[in-house]
Amino acid sequence: MFNSPTPIFDSQLRLGMDVTLTTLEEVEHQLNAALCQRTFGFAEALRLVVDLYLEQRIANTHLDEDGDMLLFQAGAYGFGDEKNVYTLDITRQIISADTEGADEFDEDLLDAEDWDDSGSEDEDWEDENWEDDERMQQLSLSFVYSLADDETPPAGTAFWCASPESVEAFFAELATQAAFQWAQDKVAVQWQLRTYDV
Repeated sequence: MFNSPTPIFDSQLRLGMDVTLTTLEEVEHQLNAALCQRTFGFAEALRLVVDLYLEQRIANTHLDEDGDMLLFQAGAYGFGDEKNVYTLDITRQIISADTEGADEFDEDLLDAEDWDDSGSEDEDWEDENWEDDERMQQLSLSFVYSLADDETPPAGTAFWCASPESVEAFFAELATQAAFQWAQDKVAVQWQLRTYDV
């Protein structure tokens, strides 16, 4: 089990909070500014990503159709020709309508009480606010660790967090992962933050 002197996620502080409307590029800017201020371990950086996930909705996405999700993944891969490395990654994936005025949509989405998987209360929401021309983007934060020549890394893994209400379950699953536990006392040799279309 993952042990920490402070909880990695505190639902009493985060769920039900006021949220704001933003863009994925602005989230990237905020993350980059925070990460460049001091050295973060993966668990702390992950917390930053999740805090922004809970606090800031991306314009013209809807949670009940997997429009804004988190993905944790880990495995023995790096960037370019790097060898003997192991990577932990937290990615925020959004699906939005790639149209002008994409930030203009029903402000009721900002009500945390509507964060559930049961669908929109307004059945006309999709017709009024969603376009056929969908755009998928990912904001990926990767931490790369060196492996000793004789070191056997944890098995690769990947799993999703579908909505803000699933964050507690996401962290509970994360705490059981060998890859996450393995990285707790290690210092990454580099990190990379990038946004790209999928």
